[in-house]
Amino acid sequence: MKSKHVRLNRFHLFPTSPVVSQFVVLQFVALQFAMLRLVILGFVMLIATGESLAEVPGIDNDRMKTFGIRKVESKHLVLYTDIPPAASIDELPAVFDQAVPQWCQYFQLAPEKAAKWKMVAYLINDKERFRRAGAMPADLPSFLNGYARDQEIWVYEQPSDYYRRHLLLHEGTHAYMVWRYKSVGPPWYMEGTAEYFGTHLWQNNKLRLGYFPANKEQTSDWGRVRIIKDEVEAGRAMSLVGIMKYDSRAHLRNEPYAWCWAISSFFQSHPKTQKHFEQLRDECELDNNEFNKKFYDKLKADWEDLEEQWQLFFSNMEYGYDLQRELIVRKEAKVPTSTGTSATIAAGRGWQSTGIRLEAGVAYDIQAAGRYQIATEPKIWWCEPGGVTIDYYRGRPVGQLIGAIRDEEVRLKGVTPLARPQTIGLNRIIRPRSAGTLYVRINESAAALQDNSGELTVRVVTQ
Repeated sequence: MKSKHVRLNRFHLFPTSPVVSQFVVLQFVALQFAMLRLVILGFVMLIATGESLAEVPGIDNDRMKTFGIRKVESKHLVLYTDIPPAASIDELPAVFDQAVPQWCQYFQLAPEKAAKWKMVAYLINDKERFRRAGAMPADLPSFLNGYARDQEIWVYEQPSDYYRRHLLLHEGTHAYMVWRYKSVGPPWYMEGTAEYFGTHLWQNNKLRLGYFPANKEQTSDWGRVRIIKDEVEAGRAMSLVGIMKYDSRAHLRNEPYAWCWAISSFFQSHPKTQKHFEQLRDECELDNNEFNKKFYDKLKADWEDLEEQWQLFFSNMEYGYDLQRELIVRKEAKVPTSTGTSATIAAGRGWQSTGIRLEAGVAYDIQAAGRYQIATEPKIWWCEPGGVTIDYYRGRPVGQLIGAIRDEEVRLKGVTPLARPQTIGLNRIIRPRSAGTLYVRINESAAALQDNSGELTVRVVTQ
């Protein structure tokens, strides 16, 4: 199901501008950027002391009660809602309180400095009721699901407990970042960070932010994984640079929220990007172009590899995607010897280089052997390179050996061959149309590699 979360015009003043080069993203109009900084700086000057009031001026509790709006309060949140008492509603301030120290840890602020930070949130079932109560100012922009401004958050009631919490945490992340910094970075970072922290696990009254959902049931009505899958199937996949080029108008649609969640999860999880991505929290005052360029410059030596890994990430998107196991294993490649060359492949990893370079137009006999584990429930599943035909993934038997030829001596253009594998199985003779390194893996979901173990041997003999 597609996400219902679309928000209009929050700090979205950046215009669309042409790209200077493939990797230097949008140049933004200086005047509009300066206006944005003044808006946010004004907000920061009001609340940066951490002395935010528990109740913003103008809230009349007696009047709210008159209109059937009740109040639930915790250390960091005052919640007003017209929804009847229920555990999933009344626990929201406690959920918010657990988010604050996690935000403090990530954004490197001592928790005691946020001790007096407090927000007011309106959880709205009947919009007209809140308008008549004076809780929806006339200058409040239109929004579909959630909006944050100054010390206040507005969230419309949602069909699931999960997505209601997600919206509150998403908007809370925006509010915290604006309170913590003078700016919030470019749209992809601003929305990506809010999506990353909004995606959570609430279990046994414990909150975990920045959680990659293990299954759909954990994230009812969230829909980000489904959106990515639909976009890829429709041929609308986004490159890293493409997402970083989002302007302020992009998030009038659902899809950019999903892509921003995906890119933030990717950068936060990849070992080559995690440190640099986390350091972006200290770069939010830079203009958007400088922000993006500084980040790219730190990663440019690995950018092609990252783009290829990103392609595999969105092409094989699943709940529970294990990026660490899916990291491409590369090694120097050489042509096979006259008697053949062998390589050992791990059953619990994604794409792995055999270290064998194949030449165009030459016939090769690829042979595979070995016995390895591909599951542990309800009992150990043993497998050989031909795969097991009682279960299939993407039209092939699970555990079957698949391969692709990737020429690493030329710059990758378009879709990586690793996203379009060929069946190898126990044995296959191939005659490559172009030269490249032979990469292989077993056929299995990126969410199902953790219980695999063992190895297989791939041998390549020139015909």
